[in-house]
Amino acid sequence: MFPSFAPIIPSAGLFAVLCWPFLVGWLLWISRRSGNVHILALSGAVLTLGALLLFPSRLDILGKISVALASLLPSLLFCSCRWSVSQDPAERSRNEILPFLITGCVLMALSLASALLSCLFIGAGCVVLAWWDGLSPRRAMAAWSMVRLRLCGVILAVLGAALLQVTGSSAVQMTEILWGLIFLVVGLGMMAGLGGRGGQKPSFALLDTGLRFAALCLMARLDYYPLAREIMLGAGLVGLVFSGFVRRYDEAFLPFLVALSMIAASTQSVSALLLLMLAGIVGTCFRQDGEVIRPDWSVAPPVFAALLLVGHALPPVYGVCMILLAGLNCRFLGFDRSAFSFTDRPVSPAAYGVPAVMTVLSLASLYFMEKIFPTGWHP
Repeated sequence: MFPSFAPIIPSAGLFAVLCWPFLVGWLLWISRRSGNVHILALSGAVLTLGALLLFPSRLDILGKISVALASLLPSLLFCSCRWSVSQDPAERSRNEILPFLITGCVLMALSLASALLSCLFIGAGCVVLAWWDGLSPRRAMAAWSMVRLRLCGVILAVLGAALLQVTGSSAVQMTEILWGLIFLVVGLGMMAGLGGRGGQKPSFALLDTGLRFAALCLMARLDYYPLAREIMLGAGLVGLVFSGFVRRYDEAFLPFLVALSMIAASTQSVSALLLLMLAGIVGTCFRQDGEVIRPDWSVAPPVFAALLLVGHALPPVYGVCMILLAGLNCRFLGFDRSAFSFTDRPVSPAAYGVPAVMTVLSLASLYFMEKIFPTGWHP
């Protein structure tokens, strides 16, 4: 291992394990075989969880839990989305390889201690997802409009990260840090899709959730700078206004979570950010209604717990504004009420198990209301 890369990677062993999505994608491409992706995805998730527990690393609590959640994306995707048997081999192969490549970009962005490399991996994942989504003629314009916004954010974030590394006289350095923070926060907000449109197909929205929260986890590491916290708080409140007044329910879910996560990042509430990431994954995975993302009621406990955690850390005026805007957003989210309908059709165990697990995790997170988890590194 080159010495210059030693401070960036979490550890040599863990970094090698986290490259498994790229290895799986490469093996699927050269073998031209399909049908075993469920086993490969589940094996990769188990391997990642085992490596996080066994290998010593520099990852903090935010990095470990976010990497663990991101490693579940391929297995959740292949379990919730059934590709049609009538697809041609090329399309089927593409639908099985690209989720692993996007997941690999998310894992690299969450694990590397470098703002520059994290932004580049998030941008690469966004390009792959937009190309995949844009293959449909109806989605081509929306997909590439989204990736233009994200790539502009990558450019701004990379410029901001470079300005933060400038050394010189105290006056010049303070000016560069000021502009670097502004560019980095604005760029990460654009990469997270703040103020953008939702309404993707659930299969793409699940992977998009991983890319959005990779940018938000990087944003949470800017809590070292007071100015960055103020910018994130203001941007999060403005994002709640836009998602509450402008978007319909099928476009509001992910922008709502992104805006709320920015406020959580500004308050140094790692527990709230991880709860919102879990809510985003569950909301875009287990409940799907055609082309529309309809979050299940099981996401309500983590969102409510995150509101309590963030509101506890905010000044009263900002806390009241956040609660009112969050209530306005919930009117347009279109929660799926099928779990509460009394019918004779069989109900999957996940219909009751997932809400129960989410409720238990949400209640357990309130135990850490007074605790602040420090981030291991900052740009």
